[in-house]
Amino acid sequence: MKALLIFLLFLVWSTISHAENTLASGGKSPNGRYEVRIYKSGGPDDSDPSNYSYGVLDTRNGKVLQNLNEGGGFCDYQGAIEMAKVLWNSAGDVFALIDHGTRHSMELYIYNVKSSSISEVKVPDYLKEGLSLVGANQCYGTSVVKLGTWKGDTLACSFIFDAETDAGRSPFYDTTFTITVQHGKKNGAQITSMEKPKTED
Repeated sequence: MKALLIFLLFLVWSTISHAENTLASGGKSPNGRYEVRIYKSGGPDDSDPSNYSYGVLDTRNGKVLQNLNEGGGFCDYQGAIEMAKVLWNSAGDVFALIDHGTRHSMELYIYNVKSSSISEVKVPDYLKEGLSLVGANQCYGTSVVKLGTWKGDTLACSFIFDAETDAGRSPFYDTTFTITVQHGKKNGAQITSMEKPKTED
């Protein structure tokens, strides 16, 4: 019985440790201490958009420091490898992640990294802010964030979105904005600037 139990534990460990995974684009922290990796779940032919998740690996011991429940929802594992992007700040204690939420959206997530845990930073509603600047209340369907650069704890992004109007869909709007991470108990962030959105030619 004991031998069977040991065998089963080994089997579970082997399955977990050899699960298919890959380094996310930009996923290695500046000091090389952490890696944001994409982990596949399900069988080899599983194309379910929920067949992957993100985890932060501690490279010193090869263990996953924390699994991230947030991120994605549209792509499958291979799509996430191709489309997801990570951008660390220079201190290596905050990173941003973008991934497809729907066919026409790229969602932004920000995480604060401590020595023993990862916590999600509440990202302010940049879509709502963009819509308000063009006098609209509702997105028609497109909301795409692209990562720019970190300057300290401030992240610059470009942003394309559309709005629902009385006539239907608006032209695409293009803008840039910055978000500043606030460290502390609330672990939040605020929009510190957003350019007036312009319609694309």
